[in-house]
Amino acid sequence: MVSSREQQRRFRRPVTVRGPLSVSDEIVDEPPPERADPRTARSGRRLRRKLVPYALAVPGGVWLLAFFLVPLGMTVYTSLQSGGLLLGGFHFTWQFSNYVDALTEGREFLVRSILYAGAVTAIALLITYPMTYWIAFYAGRWKASLLFLILAPFFVSFIIRTVQWGFLLADNGVILGPLKHLGLLPDAFQILATPAAVIAGITYNYLPFTALPLFVALDRIDKELVVAAKDLYASRWQAFRRVVLPLSVPGVFAGIVLTFVPAAGDYINAEVLGGPGTTMVGNVIQSKFLVEGDYPEAAALSVVLMVVMLVLALIYARMLGTDDPSTELVPALRTTTPSTGRKRWTRLILPAYTGAVILLLTLPVLVMIVYGFNDVPGDRQSARFFGFTLHWYINLFSESGLTEALRNSLWIAPVSALVATVLGTFLGLALGRYRFSGRAVAGFVIFLAIAIPEILFGASLLSLFVATKAPLGPSTVLVSHIAFSVAFVAVTVRARIHGMGRTLEDVAQDLFATPISTFVRVTLPLIFPAILAGYLLAFVLSLDDFVITSFVRGQMNTFPIWVYGASRIGIPPQVNVMGTLLFATALALALVNIAVVQRGSRARAEIPANRKIRS
Repeated sequence: MVSSREQQRRFRRPVTVRGPLSVSDEIVDEPPPERADPRTARSGRRLRRKLVPYALAVPGGVWLLAFFLVPLGMTVYTSLQSGGLLLGGFHFTWQFSNYVDALTEGREFLVRSILYAGAVTAIALLITYPMTYWIAFYAGRWKASLLFLILAPFFVSFIIRTVQWGFLLADNGVILGPLKHLGLLPDAFQILATPAAVIAGITYNYLPFTALPLFVALDRIDKELVVAAKDLYASRWQAFRRVVLPLSVPGVFAGIVLTFVPAAGDYINAEVLGGPGTTMVGNVIQSKFLVEGDYPEAAALSVVLMVVMLVLALIYARMLGTDDPSTELVPALRTTTPSTGRKRWTRLILPAYTGAVILLLTLPVLVMIVYGFNDVPGDRQSARFFGFTLHWYINLFSESGLTEALRNSLWIAPVSALVATVLGTFLGLALGRYRFSGRAVAGFVIFLAIAIPEILFGASLLSLFVATKAPLGPSTVLVSHIAFSVAFVAVTVRARIHGMGRTLEDVAQDLFATPISTFVRVTLPLIFPAILAGYLLAFVLSLDDFVITSFVRGQMNTFPIWVYGASRIGIPPQVNVMGTLLFATALALALVNIAVVQRGSRARAEIPANRKIRS
């Protein structure tokens, strides 16, 4: 038997020396290359995974920090200054008397704004709760369609909708004119320039802010809990009072915050629909900033309103019991089997009520579309319909100022929406896919950016630009539009990721796909509908914005700014035409997005079916 040493000697390859050996040619036994420690490689991968959410969240977070949180701090800084535009500028002097002056002069308007906002919030809850309850529990596969009908009117500019309500509620307008002509109302009866008109206008414009979080909360309720309550001999009312109502409290409180806070800062409805006795705190802030140039006192009043808003937001986050309030803002749109019931409430009354609310929301849009074809003799909108004409469509660009304003809006909106979509998508991915230090803070900042009154957003950005001596114009408008759109895109993308699960991504990685390949081939196609929806939302918000733009535009005009100025003497029919075309475009894009979402849902539904067939 051959020994192991003999085998090694026998099979050892001989070394051939081709020339004389030198010192440098000595044969040296080199050790094999050392392999990397597996523990070091694993720790490196863990470190990269930990850094991924920060890399995703930093761009959008920095933008919100620079153009949302820092401007809010600049508002506080401005509120403690003294001086004037004609007195050599403003200087920081710890001028706390600005708050005393602001509360003394603005107390009446602040109280009125709080009362109006409280009335608006209560009315909006009473209107939307029965409607969203029926949609969540009984609409079945029509949920998405009904929500779309609720939101569709708001593709029209905020200013145009408000102006059309003023047109409808005018003393001799479309509604009151015929009633007075028939003798059903006295000639002296009026609605405009009254608190009722202002409250009605604010309620109409902020109704979706109440409806969406209510629907989210109601749709998340497990319907089997209601069935179980009825099995335990609870009546329909008892099941609602003891099961549905308590579980919908987070949505109710979210609706209260998201409606009350912006309603308290609104000033457009008071300006267009109100009169001297309906001035709100937003009107005072706007006037002091943009008309009087009294920045310190205006900033002090803004800080007071900001404190009220922050207190409500903190209470909301506390009562909601979640680290991220933004999760309650976007509906998941789950298709569930509609609850059965033979009661006429759910078969007749609530569906008819929902249809009536949707018709009410659509009424100003219908007026805008119809009066775009009015053959009015002059060049201003009239309550009387003189006949059908296409003249205003043919001469759409005859108003030079309107055309220039629309051109400005149509380049700012897509650019700002694109940048906001990129930043918001990364931020939504970080919040939806990873748990990291600061995640709760980021979610709360996003919620604040959505809930804050626009006038505070605009005033704070103006304070920042004035302090940094940035020239107001297209660049400041673009930066501001990106800032307030990022949060909406992040919430939309985050909601999609939150309801998507990780199954397909885990399967891709089990099949040896790299993280980048998994994202490109699996994650990105799944979240693309949400990215598209976020882009459309950011586009519409930018195109529609008036309040923030009015603070940071300088001498630049946009479409809403021009319409607001023209409403003082009567809007030309071309505004109705442009509003109709923009509404049709937004509607078409929204329908395309819905089709993409449904197609993706059908594709995901086919995956389990194919697995069952193969198995």
